[in-house]
Amino acid sequence: MPVCYIMHMDANITRWVKGGTCGVTEAARILGYSQDTVRRMIEDGELIGWRARRGGRKFLMYRAQVKDVASRAQAQAVQYACLLYTSDAADDK
Repeated sequence: MPVCYIMHMDANITRWVKGGTCGVTEAARILGYSQDTVRRMIEDGELIGWRARRGGRKFLMYRAQVKDVASRAQAQAVQYACLLYTSDAADDK
């Protein structure tokens, strides 16, 4: 793993830790996804999540990471919409 990537990752984690935590319900609201999808994202390693209590059901996540993932998803959706729009415009010519 390149050193610059590790340093960027450490900076993100430091920022995420300072941003507080949230539960699955709040993360689902921020992301616009279902609670099951958020749990799946934790299981798949897309979100850092941990059990609030040993053996408990409730997950906690870094709120700032959830917001970063939501921003990235929105940016990708806009990029995809622009691609579709330009492709449709080219087809109309």
